[in-house]
Order: sequence, then C-alpha cells, then structure tokens
Amino acid sequence: MADNKQKQLLAEHVRRLRPILAKAKAGKRLSGEEEELLGGAGPGKACDSIGAAAARMNLTVGVVRKAKRMGAPGFKGSRVYPELLQPWIAENLDRLTDKTKDQIEEERLRGLKWDNDLKDRLYVKRGEVEAWITDLAEKIKNVLRKKLRNELPPKLEGLRAAEISAKMEGEVIGPICRLLRFEPEAQSGTRGNSSVQEDK
Repeated sequence: MADNKQKQLLAEHVRRLRPILAKAKAGKRLSGEEEELLGGAGPGKACDSIGAAAARMNLTVGVVRKAKRMGAPGFKGSRVYPELLQPWIAENLDRLTDKTKDQIEEERLRGLKWDNDLKDRLYVKRGEVEAWITDLAEKIKNVLRKKLRNELPPKLEGLRAAEISAKMEGEVIGPICRLLRFEPEAQSGTRGNSSVQEDK
C-alpha cells in the first residue's frame, strides 16, 4: 500500500512538473508558482535537510533518500537542491518506486525470523488460541455439569452454608482453576511470555 501511494504521489507530481520543465528548457519565463514547484523562488536555492526538500517537492522522505542512494544530482553535503534533483526524479520514477534488492532481502529475512519465532513458541497463532479457548470452555462446562448436576447434590444435602462452601471450593473451583493453570501448556506447549498474533 505504501508503494502504491508513493507511485500515485510521484505520478501526480511528475504530471505537474513536465510542462514546467519543457517551458524552462524552451527559455520561457516561469511564474512564481512554477518556480516554487521546481524547488524555490530562484535558481540554486537549497534546502537544509532531506525532510525539508521532500516537503518542498511534495515527495516522501523515503523517495528522496532513495534518490540520494542512487546517485541523483542535487545533493551537496547535508543540503539538497530541488531544482537539480526534480528533473532526475521525473526521469527515474519507475526506479524510485520499484523495490530494491535490499528491501526484498529485508522482507525475506523478516519472514525467516517470523518462522523461527513461531517454532520457538514466541508467538501463538490466533487460530490455535481460539481452538484452545473453545476446548477449555467445553472442559469447564463438563466439570460443572458433572459436579453440580451429578456428584454434589447428594453430598451437599443437610450441610450448612460453610460446609457447602468448602465442598464447592474443593470439588468445583479447584478443578477449574487447575484447568486454567495447566491446560495452556498441555494443549499447545506455549510459554508464559508468548504473544498472540494473527495467522499468516
């Protein structure tokens, strides 16, 4: 999505820039607005930083930095001369918006790291978590049904409130807490510091 947005911004800027460049090459006088679009009110006007140059040319900082790495004219020390840079950008639009080998390699390494992190159980896929929660809910429901409907009623008959509370603690609450505590590791082998991530 970022690449498409950059392409749209650059395409629009180049569309506005081309007739002005043609006018300048023909020796015709440029208006103040046209000079500003070319990067300043006068020839040779510099920007003190890549960020300032990008803002003046209506480009992203990433595009200007990439132009610098590719050896574009208009960079002198920390200063950027938009008037020298913009014609080069207009001629190299496709190269500026294509992914570089470094970007492709970075994405490949990020994918490998993701795969390794999954193997090390640093992340848990959302589908696994949802399946575990569903399974756990079913087990808790079975415990409650078994204890409250079948086992406890005869045991609780005739007991006082304190005695009923103690029975509930040992025979209902205890088993459910044990399920909540131990079931994650038994079910998926996850660690306590694992993070939940969307399935890829």
